Amino acid sequence: MWKIASFFLTTVLALFAVVGPACGSEQAATDIPSPVPTTTSVPPTSSPVPTHTPLPSPTTPPTATPLPSAFPLPAAVPTSTVLPTPTPVPAPGVTPVTTPGEPSPTPTVLAVLPTAPTPPDILGYVDAGQIPAPAPLGLDGWINTETLDVEDFRGKIVLLDFWTYTCVNCIRTLPYLKDWHHKYADEGLLIIGVHTPEFEFEKLPENVRAATADLGIEYPVAQDNDRVTFSTYRVQAWPTKYIMDGTGFVRYYHRGEGSYADTEKIIRFLLEEAGRDLSHIEPNSDPDPQWLTGSRATDPEEFITRELYGGTRRNIDFGGAYIANEEYYDSAGEVREYTDPGERKNHFIFLQGHWLSESENLRHARTTDDYQDYLGIKFYANEVNAVLDVEPGSMYRFRITMDGGPIPEQSAGPDITYDANGDSIVTVDTPRMYRLIRQQEVSAHELLLMPKDENFSLFSFTFGAYPMDDG
Repeated sequence: MWKIASFFLTTVLALFAVVGPACGSEQAATDIPSPVPTTTSVPPTSSPVPTHTPLPSPTTPPTATPLPSAFPLPAAVPTSTVLPTPTPVPAPGVTPVTTPGEPSPTPTVLAVLPTAPTPPDILGYVDAGQIPAPAPLGLDGWINTETLDVEDFRGKIVLLDFWTYTCVNCIRTLPYLKDWHHKYADEGLLIIGVHTPEFEFEKLPENVRAATADLGIEYPVAQDNDRVTFSTYRVQAWPTKYIMDGTGFVRYYHRGEGSYADTEKIIRFLLEEAGRDLSHIEPNSDPDPQWLTGSRATDPEEFITRELYGGTRRNIDFGGAYIANEEYYDSAGEVREYTDPGERKNHFIFLQGHWLSESENLRHARTTDDYQDYLGIKFYANEVNAVLDVEPGSMYRFRITMDGGPIPEQSAGPDITYDANGDSIVTVDTPRMYRLIRQQEVSAHELLLMPKDENFSLFSFTFGAYPMDDG
């Protein structure tokens, strides 16, 4: 029953919001950020300076045809036992008479009914038949599949993963999604990556196709550029997952990273509920990655650095205050010469030189012969990433330093290289998230990003405090 059910969906989301994981929502400049966000917050769509066409109303799409059950349900189990009629007791002194040739009654053999799986006691689980799933609408640009519609969901356990390809929280969940696709696609699980962009360049089909291939995603991905399905499902953060059963009802909701073992339990429960035998497939019982020691503190300087944004939309329109230079807030959309404020604090970007503040990003505003302009941060984490853009068909390089020198090789992320002088360099040739720092321990450092090219364009920084792997 894939149809619009806004009231029921809103009710259950309100319940989950009370007890669910924290969302990395926008905060005032004086607020203390939550350590190690596991979601990327979604800016309101009612910005006074919108960056895309206003969204169509999600409340009026047509209702899809209800889906029949994927598999026949077992016969109803009796709720009571019928007592046998007692044998009459003969009167005293009377010999009971047995009729010759009367056969003994044949005992009735009761059929063995299939054992239904036990519903999981997991936060986010919803019993069958309570919340009809809204029909996914407004999706196009399908990747790894032909265009899918509601008929293609018939009888499938459908997992909708709302993501965007520059979101570090989304990227961290991909190994689990790929594992579930590999193990359960042939058993009736259909994963659909609903790509809902945070930035304008993420709307371009060629960028999404390239990112999907680079990230090794093989399950279907569709673009939701106008946030139609995103809004219908009341999504508030990247990543968010919904799982629906074969009859078109919502059965599970999870926002953010984590709860991977629980999510797989839900997948297995719904497949088994539909009649699938999964005894030959081993679930992944590994615990969720844990934050490193030192990732929680009471001093803001030792809080894991919050996500930082360069554009005026987040800094001014929504009051995020991510830039330390006060003159930034009087210069929206203008080129300005900035002076490093000198006082370096965790959770803020500081600027030196000529920069243009645009809606979504900071752009270097001139070409220089040396590294005299820079953009810097003081961070507390063991992982630093930056979302950077480049003009189609072009590329640029910039120098990056940590604590005044080249980034040590043991701290360098996969996108760091070194030139003949030993300087640490980043080459930007596609619009994506670049991995700058990956070190074993959580610690405080200063980074300077020093471009010469006027094409340098920074959208955001993200940070982490998880153990490093080989990926």
